[in-house]
Amino acid sequence: SVNAVAADPSDLLPVVPSAANAIVVIDVEALLATELSKRHHWDDKATLEYAQRPVLVPAESSAVAIAASLDFNAELSPRWQVGIAQMTKRFEIPSIARWEGGYADRIAGSAAAWSPVNCYIVELPGQLLGIISPADRQSVARWLELQDQGAPRRVSQYLQDAARQVSNKTQLVMAIDAQQAIAPHRLKELTDHSEILFKEPRQADDVRTQLAALVGVTLKVSVTTHAEGELRIDFTTGPKNGPLVKPLLIETLDRFDLHLEELEQWSAKVDGNSLVLSGRFSPEGLRRVGSLLQLPTAKFSDLSDAAPAEPGSDDCTLRSQQYFHAVSALIDDLNKTLKSNRDNHAVWMERYGQKVDALPILNVDDELLDWGASVGETFRTMALAQRSSGIRQGVRKSSVYGNYDYGNGYYGARPVANEKGEITRQEAARASKVRFESWKELEDSRAEIRRTMTKKYGVEF
Repeated sequence: SVNAVAADPSDLLPVVPSAANAIVVIDVEALLATELSKRHHWDDKATLEYAQRPVLVPAESSAVAIAASLDFNAELSPRWQVGIAQMTKRFEIPSIARWEGGYADRIAGSAAAWSPVNCYIVELPGQLLGIISPADRQSVARWLELQDQGAPRRVSQYLQDAARQVSNKTQLVMAIDAQQAIAPHRLKELTDHSEILFKEPRQADDVRTQLAALVGVTLKVSVTTHAEGELRIDFTTGPKNGPLVKPLLIETLDRFDLHLEELEQWSAKVDGNSLVLSGRFSPEGLRRVGSLLQLPTAKFSDLSDAAPAEPGSDDCTLRSQQYFHAVSALIDDLNKTLKSNRDNHAVWMERYGQKVDALPILNVDDELLDWGASVGETFRTMALAQRSSGIRQGVRKSSVYGNYDYGNGYYGARPVANEKGEITRQEAARASKVRFESWKELEDSRAEIRRTMTKKYGVEF
């Protein structure tokens, strides 16, 4: 077990379960000290911008590590997640339970708080807090018992190596260990349905071989006056840096519903056995990345200086403004994706729904909370509509057979590929119809709630 304050963010890794295949490690102290953070008040709870910070971490933490088991067959949704926060001050569990709107508990001898966002917050030695989701009490108990036994636990070497790259200049590192994660038939499906390889079919075998050699993906974020990113895709063999490499990478991320617009402007190079993309993050891009592996809550920190106030008080006005601006920022982020002709954003929509759920609600206007809950549900509905279109595509495509024995080699696949492409377009259009209708309703509701709140509180929202 960890009995001393972690001197380095990567020192938190021995606490997380060894079965994790993804981690994010954040030097919170260094991140909040950057000029970008100061300019946008990421560490100031009294400002409107505080709730819009790109990574959801307690302001009183110096370092945070989050580990998860991601399901590669379900758009990288986490089966479970464990966050470890090194706190600069002690938080009492009964207080955490009160701020979270949950209850205090004791699990395997450790003080714990259940939160209605489906997680447990557990007090650990060394002024650490464990934030475990889902809130499966038995699983939490078994994890705590392993902590007490002090048995050596290590995540994969790939994740360990990635975590050690966190520093005061590279404040956030995220890594996914993809070794043995994707079945050969899934790799074949990725290449068979690739629009890029449809135009260059003779390269499909080489691409499949390269994808089979995938080790993992590491993203490093360095923040100064702005945020710079480096995305490194590691293989067991050196990739070829041809004109198809970057488009294929972006297409693969799109297939996992992880479209990132800025990658199209990033530079690409081969470095040994790695393909490296680098460039600048937009504010919304940074928020998206921060949502991929995020703590389910930090309300206990956000509300630690707050107390229940009378409706119409200055604190109610500020908290309501913060809430409205935070939800609006998420709407604006996703709205930019509607201007793109791609429909690969289901993961971000789902994670943004979770971001809405994680916003502090104490002293926020009840009408505003109802609106925010509707926004979060709309995000999830849009994600579900997009994923349902993917399921329908799979069912329909499974009845479309190609015959490679006739039709002069590769050209025999063209009628089938064209038909599959048409199915994709039809189902994407069906998902877009749901999305655009929901989006118009959402935008109308935002304008209405803004007018209502401005009139009610006498200040601009």
